[in-house]
Amino acid sequence: MINISDISYLEKELKNNFTCFHQNPELSFKEFKTAEKVCEKLKEYGVDDIHTQVNGSTGVIASIRGAGGKKTIALRADMDALPMSEKSGVDYPSKNEGVMHACGHDGHTAMLLAAARFFCENRSLIHGTIKLIFQPAEEYGKQPSGATVMMQSGLLEDVDEIFGIHLNTQLASGVVQVPEKAMGASTDSIKIRIRGKGGHGALPYLAVDPIIMTANIVTAMQTLIARENNSFSPVVLTFGGIKSSSEGDNIIPDFVDIRGTLRTFDPQVQEYMLQRIRELASDIAKAYRGSAEIEIPEGYCATINNEILAKQIYTTMKSVLPANRLQYGHFPMMGSEDFGYYLKSIPGAFYWIGCAGNYPQSLHNPAMQVDLDALKTGVASHINVALDSLN
Repeated sequence: MINISDISYLEKELKNNFTCFHQNPELSFKEFKTAEKVCEKLKEYGVDDIHTQVNGSTGVIASIRGAGGKKTIALRADMDALPMSEKSGVDYPSKNEGVMHACGHDGHTAMLLAAARFFCENRSLIHGTIKLIFQPAEEYGKQPSGATVMMQSGLLEDVDEIFGIHLNTQLASGVVQVPEKAMGASTDSIKIRIRGKGGHGALPYLAVDPIIMTANIVTAMQTLIARENNSFSPVVLTFGGIKSSSEGDNIIPDFVDIRGTLRTFDPQVQEYMLQRIRELASDIAKAYRGSAEIEIPEGYCATINNEILAKQIYTTMKSVLPANRLQYGHFPMMGSEDFGYYLKSIPGAFYWIGCAGNYPQSLHNPAMQVDLDALKTGVASHINVALDSLN
């Protein structure tokens, strides 16, 4: 067991690395300086097996081998930021206008680097191999995402188990929350163009009104959730944008574009709902003498933990944290994460580290802040989970 006090010597550099990443955020697949900094630090710590530009991306993979043992586990951190302007008020704000780390990926990268330093300095504790994955483009939101690109390189072929952590501003600082099974939902982006026939607002009988079609389609799709889905299997269907081809108040437009997302934990429910969304949009538009063009590109799968390994994390951290800082159970979240693709391929688990400070804004909020004192809990989690898994 490695206590948090045992790694206090890492804290200054941990926070410095976090600040550096926070001030220099980069968007998906453009994490060039971030990857360069990661490689610089890994070499400084003594990691000699480093692979860069993984599968043509900005991804970095590093391996640290111990004194013996054949097992290999992987730890993952994502590196990309979000296209938004920072309003957090911290004294180390983003230097890149319109780009911000508002989902904790700066912390994820800094924590995994700190763990890497510890592993290099304590190779005798490692009975096997620890593979470190610094992944690009988790926020990409479509395929191929960063996880998919990294997996296409074959990085999991020799990995037995994989673990990852995510900072959470809605959890008290330093709390570790381990979902026993479902951690994140699948996400599918939905784009529909409802076509009618434009005309004068005073002469609707000469037009085919796509506004009326759109209203009926959106309402009918919400009825899917209430009347065609088992309430014990959560589904969220949200339409976040509606835009017509004209802006005049006396013009019936030619078409209306709507966009939204479907989220669920169950692949069968996901498949059924997507099928019904296509049917309803097409049939309702046809009933009103119009048509619907539907685009649903592949999104992210659900993130479902291996129950045995989730329980193993809980058991490991019981010896590190007091009872009031450790939670284990049913904590599904309707947000999505491409870590789920790793979990579809090999056993593993993904869990939360609370980092709520004085202003606990949600993730993806421009005012979001990370309590830096929470980072050492994440480092201790990486270290203990990895060492216990190998042992």
